[in-house]
Order: sequence, then structure tokens, then C-alpha cells
Amino acid sequence: MIQKSLLALIVCSSFAATALLADEIKVDNVHLCCGKCVTGAQKSLDGVEGISKVRVNKDEKTVVFEATDNKTAKKGLRFLAKAGFYGKSSVGELKFKVDKTAKQDAVALTKMHLCCGGCIRAAEAAVKSVDGVKDATVDAKAGKIDLSGSSISLIAVLDALHKAGFHGTVK
Repeated sequence: MIQKSLLALIVCSSFAATALLADEIKVDNVHLCCGKCVTGAQKSLDGVEGISKVRVNKDEKTVVFEATDNKTAKKGLRFLAKAGFYGKSSVGELKFKVDKTAKQDAVALTKMHLCCGGCIRAAEAAVKSVDGVKDATVDAKAGKIDLSGSSISLIAVLDALHKAGFHGTVK
């Protein structure tokens, strides 16, 4: 009887300890062209409860961090996206509220990370590759790109940004 209780205590303790351990989350193909990009990605995760050991590697285009659980990992991805960064993560993709059927002749992208010429050129090339986009006007200080053209798919714009390692709010 004592042995069964002791075994149950060890098993329960093992599960409790596992819950406290952090999982390493890797985000690949993040746009990180300069030191400001690296600093921006790092700062976006600094101080987020449950996230630790943030490492940003410009050469590998990766952001790696530890999260206490899957919910916290997704929170970390949202904080990266809010700062204008995006990549393929080891915990799956975030879902964003964009009407998959919506097409417009003018699209505004806000909350973009556009710290330097490299960011501007890469983001502009990404969005100009979308069918229907004729022109892109960049306001780097405001973190904004305005698109004009004909029947521009909002989801295609977001997908193009994500493939290039960026995120922005699409309106």
C-alpha cells in the first residue's frame, strides 16, 4: 500500500515538474535584415510573462524562445506579429481575421516593421507581387504601406507579407 502511494506521488510530481518546464519555440524565415530588426524582434518578446531565453539570429533569420506552455507560445507569436515580424513556427500558424474573399482597389497596411531600406524594399517587393497591385506608397516612420490597383485580394497581401517574414494589419 505504501509503495503504491509513493509511486503515485512520484508520478504526480513528475507531471507537475513537466508543467513547469519550458518548451523551445523556433520561428523561421523572419525578416531580419539589420541590427534594428534584431533589436525590434528581441524587444517584442522582452517582458512577456512566461517567455524566456529569447534569441534572435539575423543570419539564420530565426527567433527562438522558451514558453511555459502552448498558450504562452502563441502569445509570443502574437507579440512578434504585433511588432511587424512573422515566420513559420514550431507551434503552428496564427490565425488572423481577414476576409478571404475580400478584394479592394485600395489597401492600407499598418503596424509594419519598416526600420531601414532593406525592410522597405523587401516589404514593397512582397506586396507588389500580389495580383492587382499597381502601386505601393511607403511611409516607413508610420509603419504603413498604401496599395492601389484593381481587385487586390486582402488575404493574398497578408500571405505575401508572411512569406517575406513580415506582418501588418490589412485594411
